[in-house]
Amino acid sequence: MEDYRTCTYEDKKYIFHCFEQWSNVIGESPMIGGHSAGQISHVFALIEDEKGNIYRVEPTMVKFTDDKFLDYFCDLDGE
Repeated sequence: MEDYRTCTYEDKKYIFHCFEQWSNVIGESPMIGGHSAGQISHVFALIEDEKGNIYRVEPTMVKFTDDKFLDYFCDLDGE
């Protein structure tokens, strides 16, 4: 089984699944001086609530609640 990370988003508990790179093609703006046609993109975090609902949210608003960080770095307090 894959290990999932626990997190909070807007003070509610979730399970974090992954980050998603989303992109979409846009047409040229009809306004004079508007944007040209091209592609826009955004990064989202995919999280799951206790009912199994999946949400696409702003990644900077997700706070991980596990101690996974300590698996990657040594304990600096115990030098």
